[in-house]
Amino acid sequence: MLKDEKEHYPPATAGGRDKFPVRLNTVPLLLALLVPLLLFLSAVTVKATTYTVDDDPANDPNFTRIQDAINVSSDGDTIIVAPGTYSGSGNRDMSYNGKMITIQCSDPNDPNTVATTIIDTGGTESFPHRAFNFENSEDANSVLIGFTIINGYGPTERIAGVNRSVGGAIFLNNASPVIKKCVFFNNKCGYFGGAVCSYDSSKPTFTSCAFAENRSFYHGGAWSENIASASVLTDCQFINNISDKNGGAIVTYVNCALKLNNCQFEGNSGNYGGAIYNYQSTTTLDYCYLKNNESNYDGGAIRNSNYGFLELYACTFTGNHAPYGGAIAGSSGDITNSTFTNNHANYGGAIYDCDGKIFNCTIAENHAQTGGGIDNCSGNIDYCIISANHAQTGGGISQSSGKITNCLITANHADQGSAIYKCNNNIINCTIASNRADPNQAALENCNGQKFNCIIIDNEPNQLLNCSGQIQYTCIASNYPGLGNLDVDPQFAQPGYWDPNSTPDEPNDDFWIDGDYRLKSTAGRWDPNSSQWTNDQTTSLCIDAGNPATPLALEPNDTNNLRANLGAYGCTSQASKSPPNWSLLSDINNDGITDLTDLNLFLSWWLKTTNNLPADFDHNNQIDLLDYRHLTNDWQNQTSWHSPP
Repeated sequence: MLKDEKEHYPPATAGGRDKFPVRLNTVPLLLALLVPLLLFLSAVTVKATTYTVDDDPANDPNFTRIQDAINVSSDGDTIIVAPGTYSGSGNRDMSYNGKMITIQCSDPNDPNTVATTIIDTGGTESFPHRAFNFENSEDANSVLIGFTIINGYGPTERIAGVNRSVGGAIFLNNASPVIKKCVFFNNKCGYFGGAVCSYDSSKPTFTSCAFAENRSFYHGGAWSENIASASVLTDCQFINNISDKNGGAIVTYVNCALKLNNCQFEGNSGNYGGAIYNYQSTTTLDYCYLKNNESNYDGGAIRNSNYGFLELYACTFTGNHAPYGGAIAGSSGDITNSTFTNNHANYGGAIYDCDGKIFNCTIAENHAQTGGGIDNCSGNIDYCIISANHAQTGGGISQSSGKITNCLITANHADQGSAIYKCNNNIINCTIASNRADPNQAALENCNGQKFNCIIIDNEPNQLLNCSGQIQYTCIASNYPGLGNLDVDPQFAQPGYWDPNSTPDEPNDDFWIDGDYRLKSTAGRWDPNSSQWTNDQTTSLCIDAGNPATPLALEPNDTNNLRANLGAYGCTSQASKSPPNWSLLSDINNDGITDLTDLNLFLSWWLKTTNNLPADFDHNNQIDLLDYRHLTNDWQNQTSWHSPP
């Protein structure tokens, strides 16, 4: 470098100065080279081309065959296909050849145009043809919109090392196109996917498509998801598709991740999984509607198998049928905010063999021989309405091993265990009322966990039979022994009832009228009809009568609210409010006064660390001086409803 030549640095940045500084005398040279180049590039623009296809040459289209238009197209081009029926060579077994193009009918927003823009592949078992092959790494820039694709029969492809007839209308191999507003009708295959087979890491997106009366002679009547594919289907319909083996509409097979959003499944049938069969894959359904699907064996709507993971949110199942699991068999993920009505099975009218949590669901008017609503499930059942289900054994629930919490279980009917039969875990904060069993039977039978903070009342003919485990802090008829138990009218806002249907001497034709099982309160009761708090003329003794060790959780934050309410709405944001002086935190035996009885109970647990001991007033899982302080502060105090003996 010459002595008087200086380096010219740009301002310092967070990463320090540039490693190679630009010398001042090189800038004019760079500009001289770059400016003409930039001007040249800006003048060179690629203009997208629109090609027309019409099966009638008289309309002077660019092409009469769709594949001919694809062959001359370039990335960014659009091919518009006029209404008509496109068949034969050049209109079947087509390929995008990896091009980023859009092929669409003339008006994808008009259902009549979609219905009359037809690709008829004319495929048969002897002469198989499909509409499209996506096998050249197509991505979301390869788009198909607004066609009716019919009469395909899946050609043979090499699937997992075996030749199979797959994908009657579309085959995807490591491809991820976007397909919208298409109808797939009467397509068939011999093995995987009557209409569509998505294979080998494909990630297509299908939106607003309809699949009707397609058939697979093996798996996936309409759709097959295979080997690590991850398709997303939104606003799609699957109607009357058939699989001769698994998945009347859809099968997922080995390490796939299928997402279904706002899809409808109706009238589909298969041996396992009337609508969906999930095998060693992850399938999630959000806001889906499944109606009148049927399985010959397991899962009227859905069968989850071989360590598959199935998760549901805000779905509706109605009128589905199978011997095992009228709606679902073998669920492993959570079932949340979903509704199950009028499903039928021999075992598990709605749900059979589920391991995941069932949360905030309505399970009503389902039928089975065992487990009218739920059978053989090991996951927790929380915040559910289980009502008006019918079975011979276990009208609402049968053979449950998970906790049952904050559930409203009413109006179920069974010969044995009208509400619950054979449960082996705790029942907490549940309202179990007006369930009907045969003579000498009961609402709860062979239930061996603890029951606390519950309301168990008005069940016919008995509340409990052959049950073990403590029953505490529960409103239950007949002065049932147990710490803190009450035998009182719980004063529901509006209890449900059986309407005799004008035949009071014939109980079999009675029908159930739903009620409101929130507790009356002068301080405030949540009214779901007006979505606001209302005040009653009386207050239920079930308010603030729960185990003192139970945290209030979501109950209204009020200085008068000292203990959890009993029943399904206890520990929730809709728990009825407590009037002043309605309860005492240290009134362990629920008689309305803190006295020697409570002190003796307290001392029997001194320094113990077991969960849910009623003397754990501060909820720290230890009976200590802090709890003793609560007791001394309440000593000899009385509630407003206390009546001295």
